[in-house]
Amino acid sequence: MSESVSMWWSEYLPLFAVGAWRTIQLTVMSMLLATVLGLLIAVVRRMRVPGLSQLFAAFVQVMRLVPELVLLFLVYYSLPELGILLSAFASAIIVFGAHYSAFLSEVFRGGLEAIPHSQVEASKMLQLGKGVMWRRVILPQAVRNIVPTWGNYLQTVLKATALAGTITYGELFFQTNFMANQNFRYFLFFTIAAAIYFVMSWGAGKLQHRLEKHFARERRQFA
Repeated sequence: MSESVSMWWSEYLPLFAVGAWRTIQLTVMSMLLATVLGLLIAVVRRMRVPGLSQLFAAFVQVMRLVPELVLLFLVYYSLPELGILLSAFASAIIVFGAHYSAFLSEVFRGGLEAIPHSQVEASKMLQLGKGVMWRRVILPQAVRNIVPTWGNYLQTVLKATALAGTITYGELFFQTNFMANQNFRYFLFFTIAAAIYFVMSWGAGKLQHRLEKHFARERRQFA
């Protein structure tokens, strides 16, 4: 019995570990892209850049209304018809990053609009350039405002990565489904996968809590 358990763990535990690691990689890269792109969209729309603001507004609408699964298939299976070949990993990063940047852009926009106009006026009185004002005054305060919601989206992206298995990317869901189909022990394998997702989501929640405490401490110091 102990020998079969040992063999089971030596055969399947590495696959769970690989799947979990790939899920984390995909989550981090997708969230990084979503954050940078979302912030760029929010700043451009806030500054009302002619042409670009309307383009980003249309982009946000499309990304918010088209399901992630459709976007995954569109990028991974349809783009090769146009001569654009992307790996499953790259396709998933692009789709999740673009999709959630639309939601995060609204979060950032709300955070920017929550900053009192007096802060901008004070920056102008101190003759700060636009770049310095955004970098040293506006963005740091906006970040403090959006951390809780950003953390919620981090957990959402983590769970959404399971969709990447549909385009053959070997994240946790894909690996679990592969093992379960080999052994027909769906309850066992997916229970383990659920536990791993729970632990990873719990870790993301702890990160969010730490960031909230960090920025709350900074706010008290500069109050």
